[in-house]
Amino acid sequence: MGDDHALETLIESLQGLLDSHRTYGSGTRRYKCNPPLDFDHVAYGRQHGVRIEWLDSLVVKAGPDVPNGETYKLEGKVVTIRVNPATLSQLITGARAQVDKSKRYGHGLATAGGLWFSPDWLGVE
Repeated sequence: MGDDHALETLIESLQGLLDSHRTYGSGTRRYKCNPPLDFDHVAYGRQHGVRIEWLDSLVVKAGPDVPNGETYKLEGKVVTIRVNPATLSQLITGARAQVDKSKRYGHGLATAGGLWFSPDWLGVE
């Protein structure tokens, strides 16, 4: 439901996080998850037999000692993923592939923290 400009902003921010990690050894970015104003996700979910919950924030924390493949943590409506430079690079690469429509996967693309890009929503599930 987002647009490519929003995703490009996310990519730039994640690249900045990677640069901060290289300079300072760690860093954090918090992304507010704003549902589109013209989309009733409750009604859409009922219509399709699913329940959709819009989360509050995605927090990406970069640190040097984070193991590859560490799974996200969900606390309340906040999703936190901890990444090292390799998994952060994977997240950036996946986001770039979502901007390039020829590389989008019909059922999503696995990314860091056990999350998946959702190509039709330009979100992360």
